[in-house]
Formats: sequence, structure tokens, C-alpha cells
Amino acid sequence: MNAISPRGQAWLDSGYSIWQMPCAFTPPIAPFYFRESDSDLVFRVEIDAQHCNGAGTAHGGFLATIADVVLGYNINHRIPKDWRIATSNLSVQYLAPVFPGQWVEGRIDRVKVGKRLCHASGTLDLEGEPIVAMHAIFAVLTGKS
Repeated sequence: MNAISPRGQAWLDSGYSIWQMPCAFTPPIAPFYFRESDSDLVFRVEIDAQHCNGAGTAHGGFLATIADVVLGYNINHRIPKDWRIATSNLSVQYLAPVFPGQWVEGRIDRVKVGKRLCHASGTLDLEGEPIVAMHAIFAVLTGKS
């Protein structure tokens, strides 16, 4: 896992935790910090130079990965533990650039859990302003009642 930055340590000190990913894909990319807010999970990620494209801004694929994590784990937070889901559609609209040293916060604004499909939408924000609008549909693979 990446070293904890001073900003990351400040988040930990203020009540955030590091999200323990159940897969090997995301931990080498960046630590994902989270906290519970009512029934939602709020995620934060600090943008580093390794997350950027040739123009020096956060790579769209990296931002899409953050969107998938935020939306998917918010669905997982609401469904029975024996259910498994997979992203069947992810839509992201890039609204503004993000630069190294900045951080994004992922929040959801809508969730609908169904027996076959689950939907979630929200934004990735930079200093309270949306920089990515996001929506995903997740297929329920197992554990359906």
C-alpha cells in the first residue's frame, strides 16, 4: 500500500478510515479513505502524479475507477451480505480537471436496490464542487431472494 500522506493522516485523525479493499486491484493505486454518513459511505482519494495523464491532470480512467468504487461499495453497504454484484454499466461525465495535490470526495445522491439490478448515482467533488457526475447499474449475481 502507498505511504500515508500528511493529508491522509489528517483524515484518519478526523474520523476517516482506510477502506480495506477485498481485491488486489485498487490498494496499489491509492489509499481510499472513507467514513459513514447516515446510511452512506463517503470516500476520499488524494490525487498524485502517478494518477495523471500526459496533460498533468487526473486520468479519466482513474476517476472512473474511483466512481466505480464509490457507487459499488455504497450498494454493497445496503444489500444482504450474501449478495454479490457486478458493474454492468458505468457512466461518468467529466466536468472539471483535477491536479496532483488535490483530493476528491465521492458521495452518492440516489440508490435503488432491486432483486436483479441496483442503481446508484452521485458526484466526485473537489472542494465542494462536482468534477465528475457518475451513475452505475449493478447486476445482482447471487443471493437473490
